[in-house]
Amino acid sequence: MIDNAAASLAPSEVILLHADEFAPAAGAIDAKMDLLHKEGKAQAKGLGRSLLLAAFLANEQAGVLRLEVRAKKALFGLRTVQALYADPTGQQVQWPDWSLEARIAQLVQGGSREVSELVYVLLGKDAKSYYNLTPDLAQQGLAARGLLVAETTTHAKIIKTTRLRMPESTGHLAAAQPVEPLRHLLASAETGRPDLWKKLVDAVDSGVKRRAEQDTSSSFND
Repeated sequence: MIDNAAASLAPSEVILLHADEFAPAAGAIDAKMDLLHKEGKAQAKGLGRSLLLAAFLANEQAGVLRLEVRAKKALFGLRTVQALYADPTGQQVQWPDWSLEARIAQLVQGGSREVSELVYVLLGKDAKSYYNLTPDLAQQGLAARGLLVAETTTHAKIIKTTRLRMPESTGHLAAAQPVEPLRHLLASAETGRPDLWKKLVDAVDSGVKRRAEQDTSSSFND
């Protein structure tokens, strides 16, 4: 049985469990993620971006961090560029364990850091399918709290594959979560603070792309 503490969902997890409403359907050459709540696949790039945008903006809204664009030195100090930073406020929020929000809040407590660097550290490893890293990490957080369960299937009697499945109880939990506040969270940042929004999108994308394996020839590398 899932206890009440484990059964709460972070904003990014609500998006993950309603992925088709926040990410495009996967195209033929896109990195893909299986939808957890229905048949189908979402574009991993768009889904991962939405998860990270929501996690940073939710932490900002909760007062855990401040997002600020400011100058930094580049090219060995020869020029100045604008970068997006996440600054800790000292405020703490009890996000669900292992959620993207909780991980980001923990990382930012160490001091002010560029958002792109935070994303890079958050993802933890390089991968050929690097666009899948963020959704995978969000799923792992749900699995750690018992909200997703591992299911192994055997093909051709010898090939075993394991994937995370959403049990009925988690499906009911997800269905009860309103998605409109999350649409508003994203849309208000995009329309109300367009300069910061662009920097946040760019920083998220930059941090994810830095996790591409150096020898990859993947067609997902764009």
